[in-house]
Amino acid sequence: PPPPPPPPADTIASIEKSFPGAVPNSTLLSTVKSKLGPHGYSADNTLVATSLCADEVNRTLEKDLADTFDMPNFNMGGLAGFPFGGVTAFGAMASHIPDGGHTLVVYAPHVGVDSTGAVGTVERVGRAKGGACCGSAIAASAYVSNIHSGAAAKYGPPLGDTNEAICRKFFHSVDGNQDGSIDKSECSALLAKLNISLSAAEFETLYSELDTSGDGSISESEFSTWYARNLPSNNPQDAGAHQAKLTVDPTDAQQSFVGTMLLPHAARLEAAEDKMVELPFALFDAQKGLMDHIVSAGAANVAGKGKIAVLGGIQINTPNEGDDAMEDYFLPLSMEVFDHRGNVIFDDNDHP
Repeated sequence: PPPPPPPPADTIASIEKSFPGAVPNSTLLSTVKSKLGPHGYSADNTLVATSLCADEVNRTLEKDLADTFDMPNFNMGGLAGFPFGGVTAFGAMASHIPDGGHTLVVYAPHVGVDSTGAVGTVERVGRAKGGACCGSAIAASAYVSNIHSGAAAKYGPPLGDTNEAICRKFFHSVDGNQDGSIDKSECSALLAKLNISLSAAEFETLYSELDTSGDGSISESEFSTWYARNLPSNNPQDAGAHQAKLTVDPTDAQQSFVGTMLLPHAARLEAAEDKMVELPFALFDAQKGLMDHIVSAGAANVAGKGKIAVLGGIQINTPNEGDDAMEDYFLPLSMEVFDHRGNVIFDDNDHP
């Protein structure tokens, strides 16, 4: 068969400029294998655990890992590559390691680089036009940007309507007989609509605080006065003595978490020359701290003299079909090997 066409020059130039040190997946895996060999790792005794984004473009790296280590990977990750499985998933994974074997944990946020060299997008199979990559990360960065600029509230319902209008709308939606006052069950429903979660004791305390007239029910005026005084707030401790705890929408819990974890990096993203380039680096920093805690807490679950290798970096998705098809790249940023007590026995953080 004829040799494959050369990869798009603009894609390669963009990767080299924006992510210096990135290498094709095949080079990465060959290097990782050679570095882990002296620590007892082989194709038949290694269980790979990945924490990569749910996006289908990331299955390429998982397939490459499975081909290299001769078994399917254990999945710890979710949106944007965060290890949502946490310590529980790590412990479960540890119990699946081959007898006398080891684990390799690979985690990475991802970013697309398309055939024109644009960062933050990539051509997708079956689509005439590419799409955001990583979509979750880009959505989270928009949320963080709005918080940083003051265009949105960090706590409480989204801004848009005035606080008074939001309160009035939700109050009337739970006031069953529309008499201008609500009882305890209606008040509980109202708090849920406003994304405020309280324990039973906290709810009783708050209800007494709201009922300033002492008639056993809460008027619209009583509630709106309290609401205007306490929410939304940029400090969760300012929400009153009851310390209202804001819940995460269970229908989009992972995306809410991604946005929250990216918030500490808001200033650096806004100051970046190219936010799409800086974004995966910010996500990596957020993920590394989390993964370090997970490995430390879960290491003891690895049996015998099993070792834990942890490779972190940035996954770079590239065009993978048609004339522009090429191999995905990976920028390694951290590689360590731990024993089952969590002690570092190999550190190659100057790039694996």
